[in-house]
Amino acid sequence: THTVQTSADEIAGDCSGVDSSLDLALIFDASDDDQWTAVTSLPLGVDTERPAAPTGVKAVAGEGLAEIAFSGSDDTDVSRYQVLCTTAAGEAALSDPPAASFDASGDRCGDTSDEGIRATWVCAEASEGSASVTVTGLRDHQSYRFWVVAIDGHQNPSLLSNVSTATPAPEEDLWERYQRSGGTADGS
Repeated sequence: THTVQTSADEIAGDCSGVDSSLDLALIFDASDDDQWTAVTSLPLGVDTERPAAPTGVKAVAGEGLAEIAFSGSDDTDVSRYQVLCTTAAGEAALSDPPAASFDASGDRCGDTSDEGIRATWVCAEASEGSASVTVTGLRDHQSYRFWVVAIDGHQNPSLLSNVSTATPAPEEDLWERYQRSGGTADGS
């Protein structure tokens, strides 16, 4: 018995797309003379169908962070959601992003369109049943673009949701505002 493991990106290889079915063939070299004979083959189904994309994405900035709210997909096969973000210039927002839970065709195939999502764009993962996520580690006064993708049980990502933008900025609390306005009481 031999176990063979592969991934969608290894099967896709040339980036021309993944067939909906593949054959796994068993070949045999009976004489050990590099004369291979096909013994049998097994058709394998490959699920490449994207789940429906989340909708209604809205980003609200805070100090060094953004709160991302969205409406989840109606697709019953969705297993998780991940928030993707870039700077306004299209660069990855985080230097050490969380792991992607999907096959990143943008990385594998060099797709530079918004549909070619990249693993380096991942900024946060929504916990199960959650419709909002806080993205931390952002720089104040830097504009960011945010999307949400739904990911199904086969690691197929949806297309990107609508984009929402936000620019984190320092927040002034009541004490800071009091002192700035000339308040002289001590902070106890």
